Amino acid sequence: MPVKEPRSTCAGSALAIALCAAGMAAFGVACSVDLAKLRGPAVAASDGGADIGETTVAADAAVAADVMPAPSDLPEEAKLDQGSDDLPQVELDTQVELDTQVELDAPVSDVGAAPRDVPLADEVGSDSLSGSDAAVSGDDLGLAEDSGVEDATTGDSRETAGADGGAGATGGAGGISGSGGAGGVVGTGGAGVDPDLVLWYKFDESSGTVAADSSASGLDGRLAASGGSATFSTECQVGTHALLLSPGSSGSFQSGGYVTTPAPTSLAPDAITIALWVKLASASSDQNWARLFDFGTGTGASDPYLYMTVRASDTSNPRFGITQVGRGVGGVQRLDDPSPLTANVWHHIAIVLPAGTTYVGSLYIDGVVVATNNAMTVHPADVGVTTDNWLGRSPSSADPYLSAWLDDFRIYKRALSAAEIASLMALR
Repeated sequence: MPVKEPRSTCAGSALAIALCAAGMAAFGVACSVDLAKLRGPAVAASDGGADIGETTVAADAAVAADVMPAPSDLPEEAKLDQGSDDLPQVELDTQVELDTQVELDAPVSDVGAAPRDVPLADEVGSDSLSGSDAAVSGDDLGLAEDSGVEDATTGDSRETAGADGGAGATGGAGGISGSGGAGGVVGTGGAGVDPDLVLWYKFDESSGTVAADSSASGLDGRLAASGGSATFSTECQVGTHALLLSPGSSGSFQSGGYVTTPAPTSLAPDAITIALWVKLASASSDQNWARLFDFGTGTGASDPYLYMTVRASDTSNPRFGITQVGRGVGGVQRLDDPSPLTANVWHHIAIVLPAGTTYVGSLYIDGVVVATNNAMTVHPADVGVTTDNWLGRSPSSADPYLSAWLDDFRIYKRALSAAEIASLMALR
């Protein structure tokens, strides 16, 4: 209920005094008048506008004892000449100032509700957590850590306002309790994990063969090896550890370690973002067609898949590809980095495929868009449920295993913005 604050003065005549008293009584406010010295009621302060209906008047004790005399008891000089336009003047020592005026222009049911300037719970912590404005501190990549914390605080404040407002004399309902905001895109200790983050391997384990999934999906990865090894290393970019994939003792890249994962095509069937850190142990031609990841079903010419290689043999540069019709000419929709990756340096890689019949796919290297394709049409759902889902391994026995460190592998079922990709890069 809006509360306006014009200042109104009751003065000039006994009729004005009587009207003042009557007007104040209409709002349930006591009006105590002393003709020798008229004092204005002090309206009790409202804590946030939620206590309308409980407004009280704090008056001077001496004045509160007075009783407003009936019109017939007023002195002659204060009586009105009903047939004259000339009203006798009464000089008043003090004016009554109504510091708060209530206009009942809202339904009675609004009385006791929380103030209008308090954001509703469903306005808190929603999209503030997504989009290009998603900010930057935390580790839960669900929208920023600060966003969730501040939203929760806003919710608590609203709950308090509701509790105060619920005591109105008209029986108004209490305020709406607030709720905590969603977790941030990035954050160490944010208020919650982004619900669009469907697979997240931090690789922060110190031993064992399980890469724990820190998303809400709970789909752990499994470390495996064929002649080489997959181990956890303190040489990392984010957190405390990273995954180290190494070739066999012979030094041949035809053996090595890898990680098995669930099918991402079922986790993110439409829009998808795949992001991770990689540090190549080798950038030689021995790594041609070595995979950062490969999700597919077999190696037949018509088998669908999506993959990311660190070196395409025809360019020696990173390449992402996705197809629903196999490896035939024109069947693979690609994103090609024009420059090779350097060895022994951490690089952040992100592939972003939005929703849409025809869409623009993007490849980010170290936070910069290095390749786009504005004629892409294939989505993970078109690839179908894949059976060979690996990090560091190709389904083809002719391709080498990856020799590298991997860290902070993530899959989102939405297209992250450039600002969100930059936020991921800022994580340590």
